[in-house]
Amino acid sequence: MGVAGRCAAPLIACLPAGAWVTPAAAHASERGQIMLLPTELYLLGGGLAVLVSVLLVTFLPAISRWKAPVGEVTIGSTPPIVSIVISLVSLVVLLLLVLAGLFGPTDPISNPLPGWIWTLFWIGLTFLCMVLGNLWPLLNPWTGLIRVIAPRSPVLRYPLWLGYWPAVIMFFAFAWFELIYPAPDDPPRLAAAVTAYFAANLAGLLLFGQLEWMRKAEAFSVYFRMVGGISPFQWSSTAGLRVGLPGHGLLECKSISTGEGAFVLLALATVSFDGFSQTFFWIDSLGLNPLEFPGRSAVVVANTLGLVLMALCLALAYAIAVRMGCFIARTSGVPGIALAIVPIALAYHLAHYLADFPVDALRAVKALSDPFGTGHDLLGTADINPPASIMMDHRVATLIYRLQTVIIVMGHVMAVVMAHLMALRGDKSVPAALLALAPLNALMVLYTVFGLWLLSTPIIS
Repeated sequence: MGVAGRCAAPLIACLPAGAWVTPAAAHASERGQIMLLPTELYLLGGGLAVLVSVLLVTFLPAISRWKAPVGEVTIGSTPPIVSIVISLVSLVVLLLLVLAGLFGPTDPISNPLPGWIWTLFWIGLTFLCMVLGNLWPLLNPWTGLIRVIAPRSPVLRYPLWLGYWPAVIMFFAFAWFELIYPAPDDPPRLAAAVTAYFAANLAGLLLFGQLEWMRKAEAFSVYFRMVGGISPFQWSSTAGLRVGLPGHGLLECKSISTGEGAFVLLALATVSFDGFSQTFFWIDSLGLNPLEFPGRSAVVVANTLGLVLMALCLALAYAIAVRMGCFIARTSGVPGIALAIVPIALAYHLAHYLADFPVDALRAVKALSDPFGTGHDLLGTADINPPASIMMDHRVATLIYRLQTVIIVMGHVMAVVMAHLMALRGDKSVPAALLALAPLNALMVLYTVFGLWLLSTPIIS
């Protein structure tokens, strides 16, 4: 679910600069196509769309004060045995995939582990949670195992000072492995990384208990809860199902910690750097010939520094915008405002992988039919022959590019509206809310331009 050649440096300065994961092939479009409109028009149109959304909520107080209806559907809570069985099935599937990674084909396309982890899990489950709500509490591979083997009470109390920072660190490690590690889709290395991640979180669950560790420390529990907040469907183990407009789950969060805010910004920074690190501008700034790219192993240090810089600069730009808004409006701030960034991060995620997901998903299903390369066809999908890319057809490529553009712009529009609704919580007046959000709205417009440039500029494959 991320300033054109010459514009990149000033915009990044204004910003200022800013597991397990997908194989290198799982990136957006080839961008070698000649688009129907000049890039400048896409950038201008995207920026104006977000600017119009700001003006819309500014001059229509009725929309600003409008509260989306939320309906509650009473359903019986999932029986514990069902949750345990589903989680144990997930664990068995994960174990089989890891064994396939260790002992199956060495080709990442023929081996099912890379496709299932990077495509169906990282991309597919994100898309699914955006639509149906947070499914990770039901599907994660630890819940069933912990309920079977763990004592009723944790060994240690989860330290308050840790907060959400373990999840931030684990998510950064996941992003580093995806974007920077030379061979993230190599089956044996990926199997080792998946095993290490599973074992580390199993130890955390045994020490600190499922409730606190899964809520604050396990990266994908935090991530998919964030993703699920976009969905119209909000699931609860006690209250049943709440149905409303997209994003109402995020609006229900009254405040968040610094660690949670850092996690949201990191999610946006990583997907933005994923696109930025492949641009001719970035490769040229490293002193390399974009037409003779030496490979990921030659830029590990530079890309690591770039990822850190992107995250820090985005966090700094956000902090400055929020502080400026507080100073201008003479207010203490807008609680939970970082959650308004979530639609932007997920829009980038969706647009970034839109072109490759259908092909990579078919490859993953095909590979699972013969997980150990023995010639079997367990699922009857071995005869599937996915195309090299759906972007080979100019009409499809143009359609995908337009959809990506719409997704990014709509993500920013949703973020602006959500930020405005958050600012009006309590007794804040419309003018005070507008003043408090003015710098952040300006940052969102700039980031729209940056994101659409990333979408349209040629990249290094």
